[in-house]
Amino acid sequence: MKHSPQNYFTLNNNQLNPMIALCLLVLVALACSRSSKPAPSEYVGFWIGANGATIDIRANGTGDYDSGGSVKTTVSGGTVDVNEAEKTLSIKFAGMGPTFKIDKAPDGAQMTLSGVVYKKRGGVATLEMPPDAELQDLARRTMMDLNDAIQSGDFTAFHKKTVKKLQEQKTAEQLKDAFKDFVDNPENSNFKSISGMKASFEPAPKIETYGDDQALSLNGSYPTAPKVTKFEFKYFKEDGSWKLVNIRVRTTD
Repeated sequence: MKHSPQNYFTLNNNQLNPMIALCLLVLVALACSRSSKPAPSEYVGFWIGANGATIDIRANGTGDYDSGGSVKTTVSGGTVDVNEAEKTLSIKFAGMGPTFKIDKAPDGAQMTLSGVVYKKRGGVATLEMPPDAELQDLARRTMMDLNDAIQSGDFTAFHKKTVKKLQEQKTAEQLKDAFKDFVDNPENSNFKSISGMKASFEPAPKIETYGDDQALSLNGSYPTAPKVTKFEFKYFKEDGSWKLVNIRVRTTD
């Protein structure tokens, strides 16, 4: 393979924050009287959704909600109701506000409401290091997916395998541009041989803080010829699967 400058694509730490709203929709209502019961302890805290929404649940049973996005829906000082029997969680002020389906109740610092994963600030969910065989398969599949994109010149499928936040902020064409040196020389940037190789991880794989979340970090190389292929991958655990949030690939002597 021909020597190529480093090619990479990444979601910057500051991009992990919710987007600045362009306009605001606030639910405002007058309440003659409200009563609330204490919220279950496992739900208490400030939660950040994968879609940028935030939920703040207080021990006294009150809470706030912010949908995020360009058009916001917010509830401030609402009543939080967790209905275990119906598996719903609502935050309402004078009867107005969202009701979520509890797909997965809080487990440590993570819960899933209406299909959206929420993580508690200040209590990032602990990730377990996958076994070596799974790490090898993950790195190899990432390289093969990247190679398919390079050879075809179409990064649409590869783009869909990145984290949702990155997909929202960067297009498939921008991802393609990040690997321009490889895309412009597909014959000299063919990583197909890696399908039968084992990666050498150095340093050892680790779970590390990346922005406000935890990421699986895989750095290493493949013994390709005539140049060695070196890689740096970071993944977030999203919807039960490892999804790319950072990728750097280069070839060197």
